[in-house]
Amino acid sequence: MNTLINLIKNNTYKSNTLRLQCHNDKKIINELFDALNVNSFITFLDLSNNKLTEEGIRYLSDALKVNSSITSLDLSYNFIKEGIKYLSEALKINSSITSLDLNWNYINNERIKYLSEVLKVNECITSLDLHNNNIHKEVIYLSEALKNNSSITYLNLSYNNIKEEGMKYLSEVLKVNEHITSLYLNNNDLKEEGIKYLSESLKNNNSITYLDLYFNNIQAKGIKYLSKSLKTNSSITYLDLSNNNLRDKGINYLSNALKTNSSITSLDLCSNDIQEEGIKYLSDSLKINSSITSLNLFYNYIQTKGLKYLSESLKINSSITSLNLSNNHLTEEGLRYLSEVLKTNSSITSINLNHNYINKKGIEYLSKCLQSNTTLTELSYRNIDY
Repeated sequence: MNTLINLIKNNTYKSNTLRLQCHNDKKIINELFDALNVNSFITFLDLSNNKLTEEGIRYLSDALKVNSSITSLDLSYNFIKEGIKYLSEALKINSSITSLDLNWNYINNERIKYLSEVLKVNECITSLDLHNNNIHKEVIYLSEALKNNSSITYLNLSYNNIKEEGMKYLSEVLKVNEHITSLYLNNNDLKEEGIKYLSESLKNNNSITYLDLYFNNIQAKGIKYLSKSLKTNSSITYLDLSNNNLRDKGINYLSNALKTNSSITSLDLCSNDIQEEGIKYLSDSLKINSSITSLNLFYNYIQTKGLKYLSESLKINSSITSLNLSNNHLTEEGLRYLSEVLKTNSSITSINLNHNYINKKGIEYLSKCLQSNTTLTELSYRNIDY
């Protein structure tokens, strides 16, 4: 370790990436961060999972006040806690860091205030990862800062227990912020009311292109609000709605929106208890929609009749290139419908049929269709039940 520190201090460590596991060794941490004061080659510093604690962060912060080469800093899985105060003071001065990963650092309660004050003045950070910090309703402080921040384009607030109240504050930001393009909100228990707030903001927001809402217990009532926004929103291209208990009724609302939406290209609907009726709604929209290229239906309950509906739509649809149908209780009869489509479909390049009830007859149907299909390059059917 001493050799490495000397290399860094003497600017003879030529790699632009430094990943260290110093496990809160105070002597090493102090010497390392002293070396960073003068190093001008390292741009990516990975100190994740080091248990740096408050004192370690204080040493690092002193170095960041003078270092001008580091652009990406990963401090995930540490125990920063109150140390965020020292880091925040440094970030008010530092003008090189553009990517900051602070996930799993207990930056909750009043601690998020310190970082929020940074975002009011810092114009360098473009990517901010705060997932799993249990920020909860204190997201109000972060929201106030983001109203005027013009640099952050990537924001990860997943696993923060934001809930409806926190989403209300954040939604006000999204009505005026024109810079955030990727927003991760998964596992925040937003429910119907939280999605209602978000949906209102999406009617005016034209910057978000990537929206992750995985596991928020949205259900049918919540997706009804979001679907109204999707009818007019023209910026979202990636939408993750997996694990939200949408069921057939919720898919009906969403499908109506997809008939007019022309921006979404990737749609994730896995684990939503979508059955035959829901697939019929979705299939009807796919006969009209020409923007979706990737559709993930993993772990639903499509079954034979549902695959028949979907296959009918794929005779008309020419935009979907990737289709995930794994874990959907598909049988040989359903494969017969899909195989007929694949004989002539010229857009689908990837299909996942893993974990279904496809017997040898179903495999024969697939094999025959592949004799004439010239576009399918990836076909997966592992762990099938013969």
